[in-house]
Amino acid sequence: MPSLFPVLTDRSLVIIFAFAPAGLGHLRVTKALYDGLPKEVTPILLGTQDKSITIIHRLMSTHVLLKNIMEWSQNGFLEGLFADVYRMYLRKRSKKLKSQLLTILDERIDVPSKILIVATHFGLAHAIATIKDELADARHIAIKLVVVVTDDSPQKIWYVPNSDLTVVPSSYTKNELIRYGQEKGLDPLSFVVCPYPVSPLLSHLLPINLQNIRMQQLNPLHSNKIEIAIPISGVAVGTNLIKTLIDEIKNKINYVNFHVVAKTSSFTEKFLEDLMDRKYVKIHTASHDRQIVNTYEDVYRNNVIALEITKPSEQAFKALLSPCEAGGSVLLFLNPVGRQEYDNLNFLKKHRLIPTDEDQEFLYQSALKNKKLEGVDKKELEEKSRFWRGVRLPESALEAANFINYLYQNKILFYMSDPTNPCSYFHSSKNEMGSNGAERFWQTVSEFL
Repeated sequence: MPSLFPVLTDRSLVIIFAFAPAGLGHLRVTKALYDGLPKEVTPILLGTQDKSITIIHRLMSTHVLLKNIMEWSQNGFLEGLFADVYRMYLRKRSKKLKSQLLTILDERIDVPSKILIVATHFGLAHAIATIKDELADARHIAIKLVVVVTDDSPQKIWYVPNSDLTVVPSSYTKNELIRYGQEKGLDPLSFVVCPYPVSPLLSHLLPINLQNIRMQQLNPLHSNKIEIAIPISGVAVGTNLIKTLIDEIKNKINYVNFHVVAKTSSFTEKFLEDLMDRKYVKIHTASHDRQIVNTYEDVYRNNVIALEITKPSEQAFKALLSPCEAGGSVLLFLNPVGRQEYDNLNFLKKHRLIPTDEDQEFLYQSALKNKKLEGVDKKELEEKSRFWRGVRLPESALEAANFINYLYQNKILFYMSDPTNPCSYFHSSKNEMGSNGAERFWQTVSEFL
């Protein structure tokens, strides 16, 4: 069968994915795009050798003071100053990257005439943008740099001068970055809006019987075992809270199984050891970032997951999946860390994929009072919840467990998991929505090339 994107299968084209090990988000996007390529294409994975990116990311995510400084520097004047300084820093550290790219080119049996570099981290994107013209002249080849913004957050650092195309999840992020470039007097860039790339391995349709099994897990009248996935972030943020939350949920709802997916490291060792003796917790581990992304997908492949407890990071965009798709579990969002996670939640609210602030507060207060939903309130929330793909959890583990149990007992989670929900149908009509973002990304790139 001929490829949907023949330009990508041209043997004279080399496709390179450039990512940085700053959490798992950038790698998840890279993996989703890789899985969306035609099978006959063999791309190259280019990771940074600059360990400072990883170190900075972990410190900013886990150290309370540094985390507050990070969030402070993501807005207003400080954001612009940070972007200018960090952009200069990244561009000066491009020598190692140039050597890596030259080695890749020199080791090809088929001498390429075109290179497509897809960067899912701004650090590598800025470094590549600095050296790509020099490389093109040295090897007499055409080099195109496509930058993929991995949150719906128009942070100024994602404006990469000398990039060829920037793919963003929404018109909001596109317009804000364009405005920033104009205000700074930077060279204009080409932006395109495309649905966030969710792994095609998670977006395929479940058989009808499995769709129903997922929904009936969340029916409080049936007491079926509820399968709950908990992916641990790459820097192991919030493990103490998660451990307590697991126990509190088990106390409220006896028939639950937890699937904890975590990279084995010094940061997760104690956490995983503490969970070992809990029969209702199955631990899925791997020692490498790429392996842990595959392990997470295997959990969905081998189990019918009804709920997922996660940060509103790149995982928030799994809300683009419908309940009838393999990865379409109901998402329970922990407290956001960093501006990008707040922005991701705003994206979901804008598209009615999570409750409005008003509805969220009403549910919080009702759960605190253990007020049974009935009458008009019940009918209205039932209708609204059929569009929701996730809800936000309170900050404390005890309140979060109470809230989850309240949503379960009042059948809100049940309604959210109905495979006939409207969200199964309205995705495809909007350029920001849809579970086929990887396919639409490659269609966009093919037309660009």
